[in-house]
Amino acid sequence: MPFFRHGLAANTAGWDDPKPVGGEHRKANLARGREREDSLGNLVLLGLFVACVGVGIWLVNALLDARKADECMGQRRRDCSPISVPNLKR
Repeated sequence: MPFFRHGLAANTAGWDDPKPVGGEHRKANLARGREREDSLGNLVLLGLFVACVGVGIWLVNALLDARKADECMGQRRRDCSPISVPNLKR
């Protein structure tokens, strides 16, 4: 099947896939650009997901600590908050 390049017919015997011409190069470059944008978007979403998981873990720990303190105060205990004392060696 002959195809025309710059107005001249070319023999395509044994050559099934001709090199891209003109607009096809542009389409290939656009496809590569979209792949890069998709990869960047996926990395941004992964970062947001990791950040949300980290914030969620921090929030759960803070809520557990607050519940323990609330239970302690509900029992009218005075030693609810741990006090750290530096180790003094002489």
